[in-house]
Amino acid sequence: MTSSLIINVPQHLGMPRRILSGMVTFGLWCLWCALWLPIIHNYHYLVQCCGSYSLAAVRLVDGATAISAEHVATVLLGTATTLLLWSLLPSHRQARPHRRNSLSDYARHFGLDVADVLRGHDASVCTVHHDEQGRITAIVRHPAP
Repeated sequence: MTSSLIINVPQHLGMPRRILSGMVTFGLWCLWCALWLPIIHNYHYLVQCCGSYSLAAVRLVDGATAISAEHVATVLLGTATTLLLWSLLPSHRQARPHRRNSLSDYARHFGLDVADVLRGHDASVCTVHHDEQGRITAIVRHPAP
């Protein structure tokens, strides 16, 4: 068992899919940054005209107009279309299924007895106590409300 219980397995994806994922993520971040460009340009223009950052900020807020409905619709439809197309990509099938951790694996990872883990798992309400280093010291089962 690895030292972390967090699933992070990009190496199981093919290189083309990883590259495409990175490119789509980069493109969406660029689009998000592009949405801020008109505000940044207006602020820069006002600073040049006013000569003061605070006066420019006040004028920018006073004269701010809403983003046009066409821009909002384009961004919304474009993002929705991108995410829909992304979900339709064929998924990578594993030749063998991922190894499932057993209850004893979790108990060993957290340094607990299997009985303590079972007691906490079966309880509808339980409290987990930690020490100063964040290690689990006890699992207290509470009666159902």
